Amino acid sequence: MRTGMILNAMICFSIFIFSFLTFLTILRKKKNQADVAFAFFWLAVAITWLFVATSLMLYKYGYFHYDILLNQYGVQAAISLEIIAGIFYSAIRVTKNKIISWLITIIFIFTSIVGLLYNFSPGSVVYRGDSFFSVEYTLNEITWDLFQAMFICIMLGVFFDLLRNCYFWLRKKELYEKKYLAVGLAAVVYGIIGYFDLQYHLFVWISLLLRSTIIFIIGVIYLAYNEQEI
Repeated sequence: MRTGMILNAMICFSIFIFSFLTFLTILRKKKNQADVAFAFFWLAVAITWLFVATSLMLYKYGYFHYDILLNQYGVQAAISLEIIAGIFYSAIRVTKNKIISWLITIIFIFTSIVGLLYNFSPGSVVYRGDSFFSVEYTLNEITWDLFQAMFICIMLGVFFDLLRNCYFWLRKKELYEKKYLAVGLAAVVYGIIGYFDLQYHLFVWISLLLRSTIIFIIGVIYLAYNEQEI
């Protein structure tokens, strides 16, 4: 009995719950389109981790075919939604221009669709192995390359916005936004954890701890949008 998979699934389900609550909180506290995009990013995160938790339980109880289908179609589609919401948030924070942000987002939407089409083709998601904690699959190579390119663009934008906000903070300029400093830092950490989580190494304790860290990151974002001291 792989009881570690149950623990892993429980952590993933906890991420789903906290991400969904964060989505509702940000939507309630929204002040601009960046907040709306960030809210829907966390909705996509919630869907992703719900699918991951479900797929783990399907595999554990012998429903291997449904597990791989959920990974191939559900998980990857949800990650694409994260990418789309993430690029709009990143673009509008960097450019402060809705038109440019939407144009960039449309390009990413089409790129995501191309990646998904490759990933949805028969045999594109391959079983790699399992461990006490998890089961891993390898994505279609083209899908993975497109994902990495889009991910790098988003992270560069978020990191630039974070550094710019840090500069305003150090210089004590009026343009400094305390909320987005915390949000940017949390988004960068989540992006790094999520990227390495997709590397498809068999699950080890360090990965389990990293997934647990996501709950702390969500807490930071929740506090940031409730304008409490962190």
